[in-house]
Amino acid sequence: MDKISVIIPVYNVEKYISKCVESVMAQSYDNLEIILVNDGATDQSGVLCDYYAQQDSRIIVIHKENGGLSDARNCGLDRATGNYVLFFDADDYMMSEMLQILYEKLQQDDSDMVICGFWYVDESGEVLLEANEEAPLCNEVLNKREAISKLEQEKNWYYVVVHNKLCKRKLLTDLQFPIGKNHEDEYLIHHIMDRCQKISCMSKRLYYYVQRPDSITGKEDALQRLEISVALLDRAEYAIKNNFHRLLRICLNDAINIVIECCNKNSYFSYREKVRELQREGRKILFSVLKSSVPVIEKIRFYVFCFSIRTLYFIHNIRRRKKLLGLKKKISRIRPKGENCIFLMTDPEHGNLGDHAILSAEMQLLKEMGLSKHLILIGYTDYMRYRDVIFEWVMPDDLILITGGGNMGTVWPRLDDIITEIIATYYKNPIIVFPQTCYYTDGILARKRILRNKEIYLKAEKLKVFLRDRTSYEFFHKNFWGVESFLAPDIVTMLKPNIITKRNNLCLLCLRDDRERDCKMSADDFIRMIEENGMDVQTFSTVSSYAVNAKRREPELKRIFSQIASARLVVTDRMHTMLFSAILGIPCICMDNTTNKIKGQTEWLQHLDYICLVSENEFEAALKKYAAINCVKRYDNEPLRKYYELLKGEILKSYNGNG
Repeated sequence: MDKISVIIPVYNVEKYISKCVESVMAQSYDNLEIILVNDGATDQSGVLCDYYAQQDSRIIVIHKENGGLSDARNCGLDRATGNYVLFFDADDYMMSEMLQILYEKLQQDDSDMVICGFWYVDESGEVLLEANEEAPLCNEVLNKREAISKLEQEKNWYYVVVHNKLCKRKLLTDLQFPIGKNHEDEYLIHHIMDRCQKISCMSKRLYYYVQRPDSITGKEDALQRLEISVALLDRAEYAIKNNFHRLLRICLNDAINIVIECCNKNSYFSYREKVRELQREGRKILFSVLKSSVPVIEKIRFYVFCFSIRTLYFIHNIRRRKKLLGLKKKISRIRPKGENCIFLMTDPEHGNLGDHAILSAEMQLLKEMGLSKHLILIGYTDYMRYRDVIFEWVMPDDLILITGGGNMGTVWPRLDDIITEIIATYYKNPIIVFPQTCYYTDGILARKRILRNKEIYLKAEKLKVFLRDRTSYEFFHKNFWGVESFLAPDIVTMLKPNIITKRNNLCLLCLRDDRERDCKMSADDFIRMIEENGMDVQTFSTVSSYAVNAKRREPELKRIFSQIASARLVVTDRMHTMLFSAILGIPCICMDNTTNKIKGQTEWLQHLDYICLVSENEFEAALKKYAAINCVKRYDNEPLRKYYELLKGEILKSYNGNG
């Protein structure tokens, strides 16, 4: 059995260290080397380290002068002799089977590193709701490029921090945590991943990450936030050298945004030295950035950042004023007429064309109702940046519309948070939520979220929620009784695109690659069976690799509609890919996902004989049947018309103050 070295830096944590060390001593995997590094603690932490060393021969104590977390970790790593290493924080604790499970997973997958989930808890052990629900890990095995690409995620803490990772010690040879830096994990993790051939990820939460207000992260100030920018520039340099195009753009953009956030015109001089350090680091990679494939506007922005923060902030303020002035002008054209505004939140700006089709259909519905002239469209970024200003402009009788999708519940918790935040902010206004999927997993986090959301929804007395499938509707009606709710199909079913294109003998294959995927068959399995039935196969996605804004929405939708309309058959487990096929009259074989969204929408489309929902076992038989269809079908949404009229009626009631 291999030895595992657990390295625990210790500094003024006498209140927590007993629980921490005892949780390691109690591990079911017992071939351990527990290295406690007393980093010059001024409380009784060092004494407690010596006490535990007397209790357990596996414990090694190192007493040293204070040098910070990175220095303590480096010191422990120099002393470690185990085949594997896990860094552990002295105010946290772990499940008794954690090391056993991680080690067995490494051996099973023949991986170099394993990453597990963790619980955010407060000092009493209470699970914290929002922190725990963001971007949970999937059970998967990644190569190093796939793992490093995970760092592109907006909330990527599971991948960044080191305390939830067991890795081979040889990976850390000649690597050191940066001395004197906060967010030291940000500097190192991509270099560690780069040395791995395979990295295993586990959704199971085995580690308890204690959030306390007096910790380094708990009392983080602007100066420490700026430290993240330094780490991001280091990662940007790595991204350039290793051709991570998207990661490079994200690192540069985030580094600059943190500076703008922390260094306004009043606080610039307080952080001048740190800003100058950032600029020096930026200039080191400037030439490489200018040579890269980063868009020109982003290159110019980074160039300005490297030489003049004041100019950067000035440009930022001009853009901010221009954006707000544009919104204010739209409002001012409506108010003098004595009419209320309609605020549609939040216009998507990501690459998921399904969400853009929803917004397009919502705009079409409002146009049919003659209400588009009252519409103020609030983009996701504008809402996040200017919500305080927008709040001042919204009057009590203005109608708030929240765009539809699959965002209510625990699958995409950040989006659910935004919905509830909007409802909580404008609880006095009439609010209508366009057709949504409402899906909550089991467990304590889901129950907490339901209770929180119910309290917010009930406070908004003029709230009306449309659910786009019967399962969502029944769940919402049961758990959020007292909130007015309605059943209606996904609003994309309202669309009837007029696409004329040449068709071919092509089957389009579109499969999910996110947490909603439930299909066990691989793309290769599908391709083999489709080719055996005499069709060419092309994989595609209804999620663009780049952001799509309001100006690009219709051209992008036309592009994807034309691609689907040219096919003979579509195979997918994405709901909107299926709906695009339906409204274009293209035969489609679909498999459900984890939230049963596809099943919910196919129930609305039972009158369409060219849309077929199957299990994986039924796929091959369905393929033989639908591969024989070689004509475009006529899309008919007449059976759904009464639901569109219901939605229109409720919007008119709310807008006219009769809701």
